[in-house]
Amino acid sequence: MEYFNFFLLLVLLVFSLIYFSSITGKVNQLQRDLKKFIDDQKKLTVKKEEHIVKKTIEPEIVEEEIEPEFQAAFDSAILPKPHVQIISDVQESKPEVVETTQNYKPITPPIAKSQYKEPKSNFFSLKNYPDLEKFIGENLINKIGIIILVLGLSFFVKYAIDNNWINELSRVAIGVACGGLLIFLAHRMRKSYKAFSSVLVGGGLAILYFTFAVAFQEYQLLSQTMTFAVMVLITLFAVLMSLGYNRQELAILAMIGGFGTPFFVSTGEGNYIVLFSYILILNSGMLILSYFKKWYIVNLVSYGFTIILFGGWLAVQLVDGTVPYRGALFFATMFYLIFFAMNIINNIKEKTKFHWGEISILLSNSFFYYISGMLILKEFHDARFQGVFTASIAMLNFIFAFALYKNVSIDKNLKYYLIGLVLTFLSLSAPVQLEGSYITIFWAVEALLLLWLAHKTEIKILKFAAPIVTVLMLFSLFIDWRNIYINYYEITGYTDDFKEIIKYNFQSVIFNKGFITGIIVIAALFAKIILAGKKRKEDFIWGMNFQYYEFALTGLFILISYFVFYFELSHQLIQYIQMKPPRTIIIASYNLGFVALAMIWAKSIKEKTIVREVAAFFGFIMIVAYLFYYQSEVVNVRNAALLNYKGVSMFHFSFQYLLTILLIVVSILYSNFVKNIFGQTSTFNKINNWFVVVVYIFVLSFQMNHHYLMFANDGVSSIREIISQSNRTGLPILWGLISFVLMLIGMKKKIQEYRIMSLTLFFVTILKLFIFDLTNISEGGKIVAFIILGVLLLIVSFMYQKLKKIIIDGEIEEEKSKNA
Repeated sequence: MEYFNFFLLLVLLVFSLIYFSSITGKVNQLQRDLKKFIDDQKKLTVKKEEHIVKKTIEPEIVEEEIEPEFQAAFDSAILPKPHVQIISDVQESKPEVVETTQNYKPITPPIAKSQYKEPKSNFFSLKNYPDLEKFIGENLINKIGIIILVLGLSFFVKYAIDNNWINELSRVAIGVACGGLLIFLAHRMRKSYKAFSSVLVGGGLAILYFTFAVAFQEYQLLSQTMTFAVMVLITLFAVLMSLGYNRQELAILAMIGGFGTPFFVSTGEGNYIVLFSYILILNSGMLILSYFKKWYIVNLVSYGFTIILFGGWLAVQLVDGTVPYRGALFFATMFYLIFFAMNIINNIKEKTKFHWGEISILLSNSFFYYISGMLILKEFHDARFQGVFTASIAMLNFIFAFALYKNVSIDKNLKYYLIGLVLTFLSLSAPVQLEGSYITIFWAVEALLLLWLAHKTEIKILKFAAPIVTVLMLFSLFIDWRNIYINYYEITGYTDDFKEIIKYNFQSVIFNKGFITGIIVIAALFAKIILAGKKRKEDFIWGMNFQYYEFALTGLFILISYFVFYFELSHQLIQYIQMKPPRTIIIASYNLGFVALAMIWAKSIKEKTIVREVAAFFGFIMIVAYLFYYQSEVVNVRNAALLNYKGVSMFHFSFQYLLTILLIVVSILYSNFVKNIFGQTSTFNKINNWFVVVVYIFVLSFQMNHHYLMFANDGVSSIREIISQSNRTGLPILWGLISFVLMLIGMKKKIQEYRIMSLTLFFVTILKLFIFDLTNISEGGKIVAFIILGVLLLIVSFMYQKLKKIIIDGEIEEEKSKNA
């Protein structure tokens, strides 16, 4: 009885499907007949009346017969005139000819098939179904129905199996028959019910996948190889059906079945070569499919399944420490190339633009491939090939970019994407493969090449990339300076009395990686300044032209140049000079010399730019630093040299002469800048003149003390006593001479300001002499100071009386002439 019930249900099912197919065929025939009847009625409704033209003198006009379809299109396109009158040239009787238009109905010309395009359907889109009821009825119900049908058949087969109605071979045969029947019915219905037939095909394919999986896993009716081959054929058949039906949901189903096949036929052996070879073949088929169809969702499904399978396998291998390096890297590379081609091939063929989804897949594809490769190579030969791997990705994308760049029909977003990948991986290869200064050198050269390529190709992304890589170079250079020049020592331990044991890592003079790296960076910046200067007026980035970039590079060039030599000089001085004051004098000489060169360069610039103001500011900073810091260090070196303290000698003290000369040069340039910036007659320039004169008085006073101490040092008197004697005796004489020189300059050049300075300094000298120095000065010093100072004052007074008419009255006359 149970077998009879099973047989009866099976017959009813097959009969229902056949009957449904028969009814569907009849409905299709009725639809065709109805369409033909409507077309015939349209043709019968178009009636024409013959044109009766009565002619008297005009020659006979022979009217050609017009074919019905052309006449119908002509009548529908041209509206008839209700009244037409033909007048003969000869003045005779003029019969009227009237054209009637009774029962006239214009007919819209049919649309040519070549002009009609079926709207693209999306598997899950609501745009093609604005009416919710229509969407549910036409799109949603059929998909739910086929799922329920497959489940129902599965439950039925399970019930039959549980009750032992059919044996194992019959179960597989029923499954194959049901799947094939659904596909056959779908094929019969494909012209009239395209969407519904594709759903039936999907159901049939699902039944076939499930059936053969059960045949292998549960019943062992087929071998693994045979089952694998059958499922591959089913997948190929599904791909062909998706192309024939032009339905991407069939392609998705084929992908799901294709990726599920290894699990259906798996025996737990874990042969990754067979698995990934099969997935590689499957993805190659999807690559061919993507050439003909732009089905983004298919590419996404294939991409997602591959990442899950390969990523999961790689994660397990990494945890177990059993990664087959060569095989894993090979398959990762092949998957990367296939998905790269899969997501660009149709756009290149159709010459369409890339949307954000495709660019996202391309970016994630590169990201996952790079991460996988780095993890695979991490334990392979101590990760020595990671940098080479990174550079190879850059080279691979460069080949793609070079091949596609000259093709103007290809979307520029793809070109920019490829160029961006080249720059990214090329920049990453340096820190991955290289160490320390080599990274800085690599980025310095890369930034220069990017700017040069931007000049040659006019590619905007290169213009953006050049400053970015320059910033990376600066960060790397700062790290190098910290490791080489700042952290040049390390604490290796402690002594018994808890003193640190320090190991110094000093570099050789000049020929060391820190200094050579700095020189290369300076050269690269200088070359970039030249390149930017050649296109100074052209656009750069963010609405700015190259002139601003040139200005920024120039500032960087000066700054980096200063620190390259500063760090090298400081490092070597620490190595060879023990005390800090001698090192400070040499560093001070370097600072003043560098600022002097920068000010000379700023003075040579013809354009009035902010460079001169900046140079003047740093000149002022150096003068103030000399007054309040450098000079005190000179005093310390002088005292240490006189006492021969910790190896300090007069050689170290001799650097103060260079320091003084450089200070004078900087002060002259500074005064010149202030005069040019603010004007010679400005209040600020007059104040600055007083400031510079005070600096000179300060410098000469200290120089006098230094030399007085060296000549008067007898080894008995203390340094403090000798300096005190110099201040009481020497300073009044020196200041008197300076006042005299200022007076001569003021009179000779007719500058009242200098004459006022001279008189002011005389007054200060006299006050100092009588208030501070008179009680403590020696008799000999008192006599010399008073005689010299008195003589100078008398000379100045005589010069005023002698040249009063020439100088003062002349200045008054010049002022009057200017005012007039």
